[in-house]
Amino acid sequence: LYWRDMDKAQKFYYPEVGLTSVGRVLSTSHLLGQAVTVFQIERGRKSGIMVLFENDDERYLTLLDSPGNSYQPRVISNNDKILVAWNEKEGNLWKIKTAAIDLCTRAVETVETIAASQDLCLAPAVVSKNGEPWVAWSALVDGNLRIHLARKRGNIWRVFGPLSRPGVDAFRPGIAEYEAGVAVTWDQYVDGRYEIVLAAHDGDGLAQQNVLAQDNERWFCPRVVSSSDNCGYITWVVLREVEDDLGITDHFPFAMAASFRGGKVKFLLDSANTDGRIVADLREGLLASKTYLGYHGLRRNPFPGVSDSGDLFCLWETRIEDQDTNVSGCLMGRKWDGAEWGRPAKFHSGRYGYAVDTKIQDNRLGIAYFNWERKECAVVESERISVDDCSSYTIDDSKWNRWYDRGYKSEDTSGYSITLDNEEHNLYWIDLHCHSNLSPDAEGEVDEIIHYARDIAGLDALCVSDNDYYPHKALTVVEWEMLQEFSSHYTEEGRFVLFPGWEFTYHGRDREPNYNHRIVFYPRSGGKLYRRIDARTSSDVKLLHELKKTDAICFPHHCSYEIIDSERDFAVEICSSWRVCMEETDFIIETLKKGDRFGFIGSSDTHRSVPGLGGALTGVYARDLTPESLLEALKKRRIIATQGSKIYIDFRVGDNFIGSEGSVTGSPRIFVKVIAPGSIEFVEIVRDGETIHRENPETDTCQILYSDNDVTAGDHFYFVRVKLTGGPSLSGCQQQNGNSLVPQIPDSEYPHNLARAKGPFAWTSPVWIKIKETE
Repeated sequence: LYWRDMDKAQKFYYPEVGLTSVGRVLSTSHLLGQAVTVFQIERGRKSGIMVLFENDDERYLTLLDSPGNSYQPRVISNNDKILVAWNEKEGNLWKIKTAAIDLCTRAVETVETIAASQDLCLAPAVVSKNGEPWVAWSALVDGNLRIHLARKRGNIWRVFGPLSRPGVDAFRPGIAEYEAGVAVTWDQYVDGRYEIVLAAHDGDGLAQQNVLAQDNERWFCPRVVSSSDNCGYITWVVLREVEDDLGITDHFPFAMAASFRGGKVKFLLDSANTDGRIVADLREGLLASKTYLGYHGLRRNPFPGVSDSGDLFCLWETRIEDQDTNVSGCLMGRKWDGAEWGRPAKFHSGRYGYAVDTKIQDNRLGIAYFNWERKECAVVESERISVDDCSSYTIDDSKWNRWYDRGYKSEDTSGYSITLDNEEHNLYWIDLHCHSNLSPDAEGEVDEIIHYARDIAGLDALCVSDNDYYPHKALTVVEWEMLQEFSSHYTEEGRFVLFPGWEFTYHGRDREPNYNHRIVFYPRSGGKLYRRIDARTSSDVKLLHELKKTDAICFPHHCSYEIIDSERDFAVEICSSWRVCMEETDFIIETLKKGDRFGFIGSSDTHRSVPGLGGALTGVYARDLTPESLLEALKKRRIIATQGSKIYIDFRVGDNFIGSEGSVTGSPRIFVKVIAPGSIEFVEIVRDGETIHRENPETDTCQILYSDNDVTAGDHFYFVRVKLTGGPSLSGCQQQNGNSLVPQIPDSEYPHNLARAKGPFAWTSPVWIKIKETE
């Protein structure tokens, strides 16, 4: 848990093998002058739970170990004890477990398993009611993720449920004391939208249930608390789809709040806001006013807190956009006086990953956070702060005038096909590189990313490829197990495919730039996770050696890279939301000229939870929509890369289709057919990096028959380059940077991770042809 005195480059680029990884989510409880914070750690591919005790005099850490790989813990105070609940994977079983720890002696008294199943169990929520612990969690039952509830009375745990609807996936439960029992909340995905469910359970069954939702919005991530007079409060995240004049797609995020009592729910509105539902405006640093930067905290994470006098607070974390840091944020909040919301205020700053104790005692709020600046002390800290000692915070709405409502659109897949060897091959659209909040600087729940890709962006396949390690967060073994479970759950042959994969975030000391990252993925679950912090795969060469033993394939990205194994490195990412490398540098063409053979990938690499609308796509010609057919097509490079537009291209040199290798005697006859969603500015046939034929159709279709009469005998590569009408939407600033190979250029029109959702360019993968002289 302790940083050595490492410089920034060593932390980011050259981590030690076997170092300890700390989970991204903290949970904290403050009682009897002592703070208790719990979080996941992993070392040597084994996860456990660290418990941090802090008071004015000392700091004490203890490992709450368990036979399996523990994941996301939650902690509450229960009289003079604390209760920790978590989910874990042990062997082939998923488990929900709890541990009771004496607050004075810090001794672990009991560790119990509440539930065990071969099917996925997600992170639990926990509360104490009259000294009795209650735990809620989501688990796979009969093909859907359903909410379960358990109460311990005496020495016996009783499990209730499933509580949520059959046939519907439900996530992220919250739980609080309420009337005769508890209030349980969760979000669920129904008919293309997320909605909030608020239920009361009296210990025998559900006493009431309310569903909160709004058309054309996503309501999810609920948090619930209760006051001493049995009034309940709930906060949740709302996302509204927006876009700007540059064609960038994103979300307007904010938090809503409501009270509930006796089955009645009342929204707590802000009369000073044009949209009174907005209690916490989460746009700062998240929805770009000028640019977007990743952040190691959680910006879409509002939570309620109640003081012992009954006052309600809504608290959330913010990163100020103008501050060029991803490890220093602010804890913001507002107070509800029973009739109105007070002005937003800043309660703490300079840290990240804030967690709060929802019980505010003596007007003091217990918080925990990560402290990046500390090197020889543990990076997790806690303290109690006065809710009266805060500074007002003003949000300037005009900063986001560039954004307007996009609507909740669903993008249709084109549905084109071609015939190869008397077999029909359909054109499927995929995004093989996107991030969720399992990466240390990205936003978006894993299920949210999947639903967005499938139901809003209209993709046929996806790979959620989170970083294997970036400080101080690794993709842990148990998270990898969870991703594979999601892959099995969401892959529905003929409708949608979810590849299990990750980003191998490798940097070479002998390279300039030092990036040689890979996206690695398997067709289905069951493959092993290989990371740069593992001894066997601490370099890109070692990774490719291990992948030879598997059915995984991979591809490098950024504007420069090194092809190591052409059998596994089947393609390179030539376009993403960071750079349009194919147009902004000559590295790809020069690499092809040197003899490397690879296909072209377009992937969003989005950190903003917009897979499929992040500025790059890959079109795949496959026999059918199954993992195996898609993987076979990818390996054979029957792929086209686009800047986000779904452009159909059929390209053949003689009888050789996109991605293939063949030979032609004499002048090759070239066939091109393009069908685009808009007017085509030009279609070019490129040989060996030089344009040999160009047409300017100025319609949405184009067909070309061309004989390359000037080609000489020998080896050549051909591809097609298409541009629709309109600006190029490039990331690079050519006047200042020239042919720069740096991963991103921040002073461009599309800085950092911002990119036009549907840019104008498309490129087929090459066709490699040996030209034979006529006899």
